[in-house]
Amino acid sequence: MACLSAMVQLELPHVNILSKMDLVTNKKDLEEFLDPEPTFLLSELNQRMGPQYAKLNKALIELVNNYSMVSFIPLDLRKEKSIQYVLAQIDNCIQYGEDADVKVKDFDPQDDE
Repeated sequence: MACLSAMVQLELPHVNILSKMDLVTNKKDLEEFLDPEPTFLLSELNQRMGPQYAKLNKALIELVNNYSMVSFIPLDLRKEKSIQYVLAQIDNCIQYGEDADVKVKDFDPQDDE
């Protein structure tokens, strides 16, 4: 909810990074939280909270589902591919390099004539 709130309030490109993945022993347990399924989140909330919060839980899940932009990218500092993937996602989000000129000499063979 904090990520969604920041995304809506700031109206800026936003990347959610789940850091400290190098400390997690069983990464499969976190897979369901990286790109959360709304029905799974609703069942988890309903199990952990009292029945008086069922309507609030449903409203929160509908909010997350309507934006469908809340996902997390795992960052493991011990793996270079993980760092490269996070950097690529950030570059894509801020459209880094979009304004760079294309060098024609890199794509067109030169005429020897």
